[in-house]
Amino acid sequence: MSINVRDVTGHAAIAVLEEASIAEIVDAMNHFAVGAVALIDVVGHPVGIVSEYDLLVMEADPEWRGHAGKARSRQPSLRPDS
Repeated sequence: MSINVRDVTGHAAIAVLEEASIAEIVDAMNHFAVGAVALIDVVGHPVGIVSEYDLLVMEADPEWRGHAGKARSRQPSLRPDS
């Protein structure tokens, strides 16, 4: 029996603006009971993802915070309008 991605994912992606605070991201994750949220720019293009793991690592290792911006600054390979 094979399992497809559609079998284990939700039907809606939860997104927050890339300027959102950590508290706002955590609130969104709790409210929608998800383990990750997409980050979008002001026109709705995806610019990154923040997961529970990212938040835990950031809390445990303050030096990691400097690397988070580098990961977020990469452009996604797909755009919603492509």
